[in-house]
Amino acid sequence: GLQGMWSIKSEDKSRYHQFMVLAFASQTYALVVSEIKEMDIDADDEKGTKSSTQLAPTEIAGFDHLSTTLFAGNMKGDFILQVTPFEARLVACVDLKLRSTWRPPKNTRILKAYGQEDILLLATTANHLAVIKIDQNNLKELNSTQLTSEVSSLVLWTSQTHLAPSSVSVSEETNGEMVLEEDKNQTVAGVMELDGKTDTAPYSGSTCLAAVGLWDSKGVIILEIPTLKVRARESLGGLSIARSLAFCPLDSILRLFCGMGDGRLITFEVRSHAKLGLTLSSPKKVAIGTHPVSLTCFENEKNGWHVMACCDRPTVVYCAKNSPRLLYNNVNLKHARHMVKFRTPSAPDALAFATQDSLIIGTADAMQKLHVSTIPLGEQPRRITHQAETDSFLVCVESVKSNERNKLRIANGQTFEWIATITLEENEVAVSCLSMGFKVDPTPYYCVGTAFILPEEDEPTKGRVLIVEFNPIQNAARILSEVITKGTVYCLDNLNGKLLAGINSHVQLFQWDAPRSKDSKIESKFANFHESKKSAAKLVPVCLHRGHIVALCLSTYGDFFVVGDLMRSVALLMYQEETKSIVEVARDYANNWMTAVTMLDNRVFLGTEDRFHLFSLKRNLASGSDDHRLALLTVGKFHLGEFVNRFRKGSLVMQTPESKASSIPSQLFGTVNGLVGVVASLSKRQYLFLKKLESAIH
Repeated sequence: GLQGMWSIKSEDKSRYHQFMVLAFASQTYALVVSEIKEMDIDADDEKGTKSSTQLAPTEIAGFDHLSTTLFAGNMKGDFILQVTPFEARLVACVDLKLRSTWRPPKNTRILKAYGQEDILLLATTANHLAVIKIDQNNLKELNSTQLTSEVSSLVLWTSQTHLAPSSVSVSEETNGEMVLEEDKNQTVAGVMELDGKTDTAPYSGSTCLAAVGLWDSKGVIILEIPTLKVRARESLGGLSIARSLAFCPLDSILRLFCGMGDGRLITFEVRSHAKLGLTLSSPKKVAIGTHPVSLTCFENEKNGWHVMACCDRPTVVYCAKNSPRLLYNNVNLKHARHMVKFRTPSAPDALAFATQDSLIIGTADAMQKLHVSTIPLGEQPRRITHQAETDSFLVCVESVKSNERNKLRIANGQTFEWIATITLEENEVAVSCLSMGFKVDPTPYYCVGTAFILPEEDEPTKGRVLIVEFNPIQNAARILSEVITKGTVYCLDNLNGKLLAGINSHVQLFQWDAPRSKDSKIESKFANFHESKKSAAKLVPVCLHRGHIVALCLSTYGDFFVVGDLMRSVALLMYQEETKSIVEVARDYANNWMTAVTMLDNRVFLGTEDRFHLFSLKRNLASGSDDHRLALLTVGKFHLGEFVNRFRKGSLVMQTPESKASSIPSQLFGTVNGLVGVVASLSKRQYLFLKKLESAIH
């Protein structure tokens, strides 16, 4: 696969890029830009033309195309630099011919390289680090040192650094050109505050710095160039190493970004300490993905500096205007490996992304322009659930045409394109759905509850519980198992690896009867997708609990679960594994007509009813009376003024590990009017203060 990519200008002062260099495992490809004129069908003038960019394979005379490339880029003095595992090659822009080479010591190879201005930093085998300078037409070694371990990543920073600008996200194709814009639906923001500093100041020196990540120590060191004197040292913690490093001046503060192999992004402020000298302070850790992170620092002409973190969840990091807060914006492009700026006359703000199997070049919107993407369905959506393991969505839709059956559609989690469809039976409607893995089989399945709505019936007397298996490799789905029910399957939830269903007036628990899966890899699970499993795997009833009017909604927490009844408020129940039975633990005896319910823990529950009230219930465990312990106490009530139909655990913003807000339990709720809100828990101290404030106001 693609190992790296770089954009090259025809000369140092040129505004546009002329070449795209692509590095593979054992060779290097070069693409050259050519501008062609074509008729502009949108022009008022019949003779109107427009320019378009084409990329064609080429060879750069001074390059070694039979070796992989570790670094390529423009250098000061109208030079192009290529670094391979065997040598560094200095090529003149004027004729693209080789001017000078530098080779590592005998029996060693170059592992990592980074060049900037007229300085080149090289890491070789045998833990050797060398500083090379362009001296007229030659590559001259200035200094070298022996490190304690092998280098995992490196980067340079000078006060004269000028990196290519870029922007944010890939959303749609128009006339063959990829339009890049930021999607508000996929934008999450994390806010990080700077601590007050009395004896430190942001680094503003003119000394060239290098950051070097090390394998054995799993840390990073800051070196002064060209002396290679260690100015700072920092441990990154954990079991992962820094796979990519980037310096970037955000909000006039030089920061060091460390892209880790496990998908974490660690940020430090580079500061000058009155007594300690150069320091890496205020570490911020954010898990942006699960794959190794590749970093690119770039400057947007309108919006300043940014950092693009490419991984399985590409993310742009930047600072709000005149604010030290770091903001993180997810890019709606699946698994970008590399990103570079790629200016051309027809697309002066273009940038290029390399994915696993493609190269995407497009234009960019301004960072502040947030757009909400609307996905036209052509059908009526009823339920939706997400499956993180396959990065897909199951959408239950109803056909707008009376002669068509309703469907279960599966959409790609990145592009939202339909990739699989299952047609339900005649008069069948999907009422509930969720994604889960069972205790004996952690393979992710979509579980769907349905009802058969017949004209002659006041209430449905028949439904189904469907187990749907989706194969992300083949983009195919099938019904693996089904159970016929005596009524509507209003709700589904996961109870410790068993499927809990609210069916008309009772709650029923199912278990998955299948051979225990030993392989945790998605690819292995779906290798024999077309082989029938129906004889070997099926949904089996375990027990049920009666005594409800309509079991409208469910929420689980450990072995406990609550049932929101259409007319009989909330009941707390528990599954007993020893007796294979469900028993009632406590109940709210108020006549609340429930619309949604959720468990905050096994003692406190949150519910809403049809009079637009939000209320909380608590178990009365402190009471000495058995009868009192069987009753749930109403401990809070709030008139929301909205009809809530769903609760979901989550947050409206990205939660960082260092943020105090990340430890606060929160619940999102959605209403029939399209409102999305959040309910957050308060600490006892916060509650007492706000309670006194409320009393003082009244």
